[in-house]
Amino acid sequence: MRVAVNLLLYTDYQGIEAYTVNLILALSQNFPEDQFILIKHPFSPSFFDIKAHNISEYVVRVSKVRKSLLAITQQWALPQAMYKVGANVLFCTSPTAPFFFKRKITTIHDCAYDRFPESNSIASKWYFKSMFYAAKYFSRGVITVSAFSKHELVDLYGFSPDHVHAVHSALPELPAVTDELRAAMRAKFGVERERYFFYVGNTRPRKNLLGLLKAFAQSSVRNEYRLVLAGKIDTRFLDVAREVEGLGLGDRVVQAGFVTDE
Repeated sequence: MRVAVNLLLYTDYQGIEAYTVNLILALSQNFPEDQFILIKHPFSPSFFDIKAHNISEYVVRVSKVRKSLLAITQQWALPQAMYKVGANVLFCTSPTAPFFFKRKITTIHDCAYDRFPESNSIASKWYFKSMFYAAKYFSRGVITVSAFSKHELVDLYGFSPDHVHAVHSALPELPAVTDELRAAMRAKFGVERERYFFYVGNTRPRKNLLGLLKAFAQSSVRNEYRLVLAGKIDTRFLDVAREVEGLGLGDRVVQAGFVTDE
């Protein structure tokens, strides 16, 4: 089988991008007889430069990278790419996909746009709602990451349970880390001798980071552990520094910002 993978709208290394990279690697290793064609553009990030005997690339020519333009471009460029590379199916690791194209598998991770409408623009909400309905009516199937998300798709959008498949995310293959690097990172964030809880994610409301901070503030171990927060510092949704000060956590919380897999 020849599987095309839609990578057109990805720009930063975040949760879905990490999910996509690790899934491509796993598919390549577990299905060595199949071919995987990565659909990219000239400015696709380097973390998608994945090498394997059954992985190739097809580049869609664009002059600039703007997600709104790429969202429009993929409507015609992806079906055209499918034809040129002779792919049997298009695999999309997010809801973004050519609307009426039926030979696709779509991934929907959650229904956050419905559960937390205040954190998204009207244009974003309507765009993703349209993509959800495209997945419902014009796809061979939908993958989601949990039984909870599957139930939400059934309840909120009327998906047939047989059309949605819960495929849980596996632990990614992480790079080897030396004792020296581990010690250096602990020193950098001031947790050389302390035990700590580690959070990885952004500050969007669906992550409930404020709930985590409040729970940590009320816990009996706040003076024995520290809380290290890894992820892009973004005050649009939550001013972590202000919340930490208001909760009286002082230096018990460390904002590490974006960190690499290492």
